[in-house]
Amino acid sequence: MRRLLAAAAAGLLLVLGTGAQAGAAEPGWQVHNPPTTMDGWYTDQITAFGHDSAIALGTEYWIIGNHRTYKRVWQWGGQQWTTLTLPSESLVPGAVTGVSATDEWVFGRDDSGGATRFPGYRWNGGRWTEQGSKDFEVLAAQSKSASDLWAAGSDRGDGFFHPQVGHWNGSSWSVTRTPVPAGYSGSLTAVHAVSATNVWAAGSISADVANAKSEPYLVHWDGTSWTRAALPGFTEDVRLTSVLVRANGEVWAGGYQSKYVPGKAIVLRGTAQGFGLVPVPDTGDTRLTGFAEDGGTLYAGIGGSGDTTNGLLSWTGSGWQTATGPTAPTRRVGVLTAVPGGGLWAGGADKSGKQFLALR
Repeated sequence: MRRLLAAAAAGLLLVLGTGAQAGAAEPGWQVHNPPTTMDGWYTDQITAFGHDSAIALGTEYWIIGNHRTYKRVWQWGGQQWTTLTLPSESLVPGAVTGVSATDEWVFGRDDSGGATRFPGYRWNGGRWTEQGSKDFEVLAAQSKSASDLWAAGSDRGDGFFHPQVGHWNGSSWSVTRTPVPAGYSGSLTAVHAVSATNVWAAGSISADVANAKSEPYLVHWDGTSWTRAALPGFTEDVRLTSVLVRANGEVWAGGYQSKYVPGKAIVLRGTAQGFGLVPVPDTGDTRLTGFAEDGGTLYAGIGGSGDTTNGLLSWTGSGWQTATGPTAPTRRVGVLTAVPGGGLWAGGADKSGKQFLALR
């Protein structure tokens, strides 16, 4: 299981480029890069509350010297990004969410004090309060309101990885391990809650034996219980990293297929007839990094180390086409999210590898 998570982390690094800033934005896009001081950086997650408010999780790193990476949490105030001071210097953030600049969450890992904890903290605009669930390593979260937050990750209480989803009702957590076959472990890395009776979470599981392949894992909550969705079979490792429920009810899940580099972006489309594989343009080592729906159009971000010029795709109803990204061309999109009220945030790299974080 540690191999699975290490490979997933390595996949995230493949969407980064140099620490230099991307050039002028394409029409309709504005580049708003966060404050950085190290050799390189990239964006891990973004949650937008509107065009003038958002929270993002990012990474800075040194290329020369100690090669260390440092997690950052950035706040968007409508004009620029600022760095939010974390509640603890020992916290390594793994997920962010919220509903406004005065109601934000950060979840992570803390190895201080001789023991590993997985705390969650809530920001009210002036101070942090610890309100996480014990032993719950959160890797993705979605706040629908101050009293309705869904989180996905794994139960680490016994030292293993058990896929788990948690719900915050405004005063307390309820957590549930999702169903896996006996002798399997794994983690959930994406969640999309439509309502109290329609929640989807995606990730990967593998058998607890040496050299076991990673299997795509998608589960659904109907208000009563979690059910594992039936997915197409794969002969190679497959990890799901994104899930989105469209306004028309279709469920889209994506990630990548790869036991070794190069990888291949994987997209699954769920309708009343079940889930099927949707072809994605193959331009080398690629992986599906995120979905977003804006103005009735479905968009997909493509990352990886392949020499692609179609980091942002849009769905025509029958296939993918290259969409206008933040730069010309947009080589990679590692993070993609919709803005309430219309718009997109996209983080990635241009053709030369320069990083961008851009708003449309």
